[in-house]
Amino acid sequence: MINIKTEITINAPKAKVWSVLTGFADYNRWSKVITDMNGYPQKGKTLTLTVHPLPGVGLPIPECEITVCSEEKGELRWQGPSIPVVKDVISANHYFYVESISENKTRFIHCEDFDGWITPVLKPLLEAQLPELYAEFNKELKAEAEK
Repeated sequence: MINIKTEITINAPKAKVWSVLTGFADYNRWSKVITDMNGYPQKGKTLTLTVHPLPGVGLPIPECEITVCSEEKGELRWQGPSIPVVKDVISANHYFYVESISENKTRFIHCEDFDGWITPVLKPLLEAQLPELYAEFNKELKAEAEK
């Protein structure tokens, strides 16, 4: 298994950060890393999205199931893809924690766990590329939440 973890401090209340994070329909306006978020932020619902690891390159991510969506706990988590054949090759558990530091300061933690038979082959690439990509998304979220 591979685990990627990044975090950032956002100068905004937890509720504002949560609202931006779960406002899937607005991602195209403020994020260049994750776009085309289609779905409803609720446990058991399915979403699709596109990840842009490089400028001009979009990787569609189909059929991810939201496994946790709790504003109270400050946790959003999805796993996918939910396609049986693909899931044996590689599967991912993508999750975010939104933690209040103070009234107007929030810690945003962004993680992903990868599993599947091809994961050891992809490990060097994933560990080299994803922390920077996720840090960029974190900065985009921070900029939007601090408006």
